[in-house]
Amino acid sequence: MNKTLWLGAMAVPVAAMASVAQPSAAVAQVSSGNWSGAYVTGSAGGAWGSSSQKDNGVVTSIPSIPSIGDGHYNISGPAVGGGFGFNWQSGQWVTGIETDLSWADVKGDTTCGLGTNCGTKVEALGTVRARLGWLLGGAPAYSGMPTKAAPPPISYGPLLYVTGGFAYADVHAWDNFFPASGSKWLTGWTVGGGVEWKLTGNWTAKLEYLFVDLSRKHVFDIVPGTPEFIDANMHVVRFGVSYQFDSMAWGNARR
Repeated sequence: MNKTLWLGAMAVPVAAMASVAQPSAAVAQVSSGNWSGAYVTGSAGGAWGSSSQKDNGVVTSIPSIPSIGDGHYNISGPAVGGGFGFNWQSGQWVTGIETDLSWADVKGDTTCGLGTNCGTKVEALGTVRARLGWLLGGAPAYSGMPTKAAPPPISYGPLLYVTGGFAYADVHAWDNFFPASGSKWLTGWTVGGGVEWKLTGNWTAKLEYLFVDLSRKHVFDIVPGTPEFIDANMHVVRFGVSYQFDSMAWGNARR
């Protein structure tokens, strides 16, 4: 199943504040949309991709059969989870680190050698990633001369970011010829990007895309001494909502 993902974002216009009164320092801090600090996040979405499995031939028991577990097939399903991270903001640049773990039901199967059924199911998916983002916007949120007590707030739009790092997954695979199956935590890498918006208070919302490659790994033996290898990759799209802690305190510490 082929899909094309289009991710886009437009800067959110911010209404100009009246110039007849200067805002307080507290109001200025809220308007500035500071991103520095720790946060927790929850997300929901889905994944699609492909998996292939192959053994090196069951030569120890059936020499005439070159391979029983050959197969290539699509996998898809939902993923729901949460995580936490930390951001550092410097002007319009935002860097950070994030880790997350999701329950997943991303699976698929096919007919392998000799008409047997074989398949893969990703039951959990986690990542540890760095993030690098750029805040759109940056124009003053109100006109008038700033004061020392109330420096001019900056009106930022959404955060556009790229991300990448380490990925891991709990993968179950099977081949029903004997039958044989197994589960292992597999490791790989991920890269992607997204867009995140400030909501009311300390809340943010984001739309994120990740490509996850778990590479070729041994998951179980089709017979003792004959390993079955799984090679899975996924496109993950998810929507998340985050709560940022101590944004005011971090903003004051930077001044």
